[in-house]
Amino acid sequence: MLRAHILEQLGLRLRLESLDALLVKGAALAMTVYDRPWDREMQDIDVLARPGKSERVVRVLEGMGFIAFRPPGRPLSREALGEVVLQASCGGAPVMVEVHTQLDKLVSRPIDYAGIFARARPAPECPGLLVPAPEDHVLIVALHAATAEFGHAAAFLDLALLFRSGVDHAAMVDRARRWRLGTAMFVTLSALPHASDEDVDEGFVKAFVPGRVRLAMVRRFYRLGQRPVAKATFRLGWPWVLRQAPLRDDLARWCVGLARYAALRIVERLLLLGHG
Repeated sequence: MLRAHILEQLGLRLRLESLDALLVKGAALAMTVYDRPWDREMQDIDVLARPGKSERVVRVLEGMGFIAFRPPGRPLSREALGEVVLQASCGGAPVMVEVHTQLDKLVSRPIDYAGIFARARPAPECPGLLVPAPEDHVLIVALHAATAEFGHAAAFLDLALLFRSGVDHAAMVDRARRWRLGTAMFVTLSALPHASDEDVDEGFVKAFVPGRVRLAMVRRFYRLGQRPVAKATFRLGWPWVLRQAPLRDDLARWCVGLARYAALRIVERLLLLGHG
């Protein structure tokens, strides 16, 4: 009930500002593929803003009483994180909303965000908010699973329900290739039958099989067709960067983006030392 109230108020205020935003992952799935919205547990509400509109969406949430938490000491690299975290207390219960500018971490794949918004449809009973097309949502959930090293158990139930709702496999294969998300989809789909009771069409999985070199790299860090998928305990920092590399079909883009991010972090640390 609290989540529904927040979403209703957010949607109405966005409309008053001639804005909209896309609900992704838990909040959107709860109202589209789950029989009862409360069956989908979540810690926060994820919202994707249209390009160039994130600060306006953040201001709308601040007008609702949310407080934005921006990481200190990151004036240059903050944008690479791709999100602004906001929190409010409603009736004594904490509510967290994450406003995303991208769905990747650190370096964004060439994801067609304009296309995602164009294919989206209005969120049920929430004017001003949108939910992704099922095919886009499958790819978004798989992307989120990959960035969490496939340790997010709810992602596999989400995917099972999305597949049961009816999806266009050919459209997903085409978009995954264009978004450079094929390897992440392959690992996700390999784990899906072992994490849920959902059978995946073998031909669909084969459409995402990477080349031999990349496949060997993937197997160095992940177990295909097993749970848990990741061989090592989840750790952020350079261990996470290293384990993400085999999942990035845009490896050159990933390396260039990491180099830029590292350079920005060095400058930020020097600035902190200078102020100190």
